[in-house]
Formats: sequence, C-alpha cells, structure tokens
Amino acid sequence: MEKVGVLDENICDFAGKTIAPAGTRLTPDFMHKVAGSGPRGQVHIRLFEEPAMRSDLRQTLSEKNYKAIFGAEETVRQIMETMSDVRVHPAVLEGLLKFKQTDHYTYRHCLMVSALATLISPELPSVYQRSEEAPSVAPSHDIGKIAVPLEILQKTEPLTKRELALVQGHAACGFVLLTYYMGYESPKSCQVAYEHHERRDGSGYPRGVHLDDELVELVTVCDTFDALVSARPYRDAPFDRRTALEVLCDEADAGRFDWVPVKLLITHHRKKKVSIERLGVSKKRRGKPPRRNLHGTTAD
Repeated sequence: MEKVGVLDENICDFAGKTIAPAGTRLTPDFMHKVAGSGPRGQVHIRLFEEPAMRSDLRQTLSEKNYKAIFGAEETVRQIMETMSDVRVHPAVLEGLLKFKQTDHYTYRHCLMVSALATLISPELPSVYQRSEEAPSVAPSHDIGKIAVPLEILQKTEPLTKRELALVQGHAACGFVLLTYYMGYESPKSCQVAYEHHERRDGSGYPRGVHLDDELVELVTVCDTFDALVSARPYRDAPFDRRTALEVLCDEADAGRFDWVPVKLLITHHRKKKVSIERLGVSKKRRGKPPRRNLHGTTAD
C-alpha cells in the first residue's frame, strides 16, 4: 500500500491563497485536483532570464570548497553553457528570487545543487534520459522552504520538535506548490521536491518510502554534499570536503544512498579522474566533523 503524506501546516501559493489546509492527505485524487486548480498558460522561461542568476552562479562555483571540482575554466564554461539553456516555470524563478532577498543560503544552495547535478548527470547510466532533465529540476528541489519561517531556518540553537516538523515539511510543501503551478508539465520536478530527503532504506522523510529513482538520488547526494560543505547557523564551521565525502560514503555503506552518484562525486575530486568501476574508496575515516553541529537535534 502506498504511503500517503499528510500536511502539518496550511500550504499557500505565493499570493497567500490556501491551496491545501493542514491535515490534508496527499492522495493521488487530491493532487489531481491541485494540478487542475493552479494558474495556466505560463510559458517556461530561462533560468538566466534574471541576469543576476548567471553572475551569482559563477561566483558560487569559485568558492573554496568547489575549486577542486569546478576549478578548470573549461568545466565552468560547460556548466554555464548547459545551465544557460535551462528553462523553469516562472513560479520557480519567483521563488528563487524570494530566497535571494530573504534567505541567501537557500538561494545559493539551489544554484549549487543545480551545478553539481549538471556536472554529474551526463555520467549516469541512463544519460540520454537524464542529462538534460537534471539541470531543469534541481533548482526547485527546496522551493517548499518558502513556507518555513525564516527565524526557524536561521536558528542557531536546537530546534523544538515542532520546529523540526516545520522544516521537514518543506518537502511536502514543495510537492504541492510545484504541482499547483506546473500541473503535470514537469512531474519529475514535483517528485524531486517531494522525495529528496527520502532514503533507499526507507529511513528518510516525509513518508519513509524506499527511494529508487536515479534522478532523485542524484539530487539527494548533491543536496547533502552542499549542505555539509556550506556555512550553516546550526554549526560552528562547514565540513571540509574530505569529511563530507566520508559522510556520503557512510550513507552509501549503510544502504541509505546509491553508490553511483556518490562515486561520481568522488571522481570529480580526484586529480586523476577514473571510472567509478575502477575507483577505490578507502574504509578509513580521517575527516574531522565540526565540533558543534546541532543538525537533527531537538531541544525537547
């Protein structure tokens, strides 16, 4: 029997209209109604239609933790060229620009996850299906965070259980919002938003389903890596790249992540790139996580 998500909070569109009230079960029938109730006729536009998006992405690619991956100018050129062709729904661009104004971390994070997915997706087994799709769905994976109060997203102390539920609710919120605005134009974007915190062993959220989708798992790995190596209010310092990659390896060893995107990410950190079939991954853990890391902890 398929696990059905239940909303903890009202979900509103960008104008404040309630799309789905708290307590709603996200059944296929309900989501079909949501898909037919949103605005229609909006043409997808280029992600870089907003000029600042291009310059912000280029600046992000030059950050310290990403020089090992995007240091070569040719690599940056290819990423920028591919993402120049990415088209998104106007609501996605509107959401990203809202993040830029109010929550720069989420804005930058969406761009970075998109860049990582763009880099790695052509090397996935089903490349002809996914290489163009990954750059177009990754920018909207965290769009549901627009419903989480900023003081919770930027809190430096442990969250309460209620606050943690609100943060984790961003996945279901993103699913509803994208379905409302896109209808059935981009079902994969909706799936990625809904499932990027699920895990292969069923230990994730919001539904605890067993993740088994190549594209969603790619975004999940990129999402986790960038969250680790980025500055966050709930820890003293970012993870260094070695420690972050070791965390991903531990997740794959435990059966929560797929090894393929993890190994592909590792190969892009190596000076001499090898195929994932020939890639050796050490079992030794030499990384040092930040001393104070409150991620996932609660105050009650």
